[in-house]
Amino acid sequence: MNTIKINTKTKLSELIKTYPQVRSRFLEVNPKFKILSSWRKS
Repeated sequence: MNTIKINTKTKLSELIKTYPQVRSRFLEVNPKFKILSSWRKS
């Protein structure tokens, strides 16, 4: 299992790459994260 340390310097792209499920959670929390829907899933 991949893990990362989350702090103020953590990049959103790194977080999503490690934990892809957070993408949908961000959308639930704040609709302004809608742009994440168009990010390429890798």
